[in-house]
Amino acid sequence: MTDKLKPCPFCGGTAEIVETSVAWVRCLKCDSETQASDSGTVVGAIAIWNTRYITEGYAIVPVTPTKDMLEAAGEYIDFSKRLNDQIRDYYKAMLKAAKEQA
Repeated sequence: MTDKLKPCPFCGGTAEIVETSVAWVRCLKCDSETQASDSGTVVGAIAIWNTRYITEGYAIVPVTPTKDMLEAAGEYIDFSKRLNDQIRDYYKAMLKAAKEQA
């Protein structure tokens, strides 16, 4: 039944269904997990896990920046800017690089 599960949205790892008194899903790589569905069924748990709702203005990115993300951030070093502005530029560059890899 795990072949119906999408890869983990956070790390890309393989997920498994866990059945106790209710069913839920856990990533075998990073241990992220869902809550049990309202129905507590395997079908409900799969539906929750496979839902990839992302609030507008947000993105799912790797927990650890990739090499491409770090290189993109490094291209925005500008010592004439304030630190907060620098960090925003780094972050935007890293997000852009993460999206390009997907």
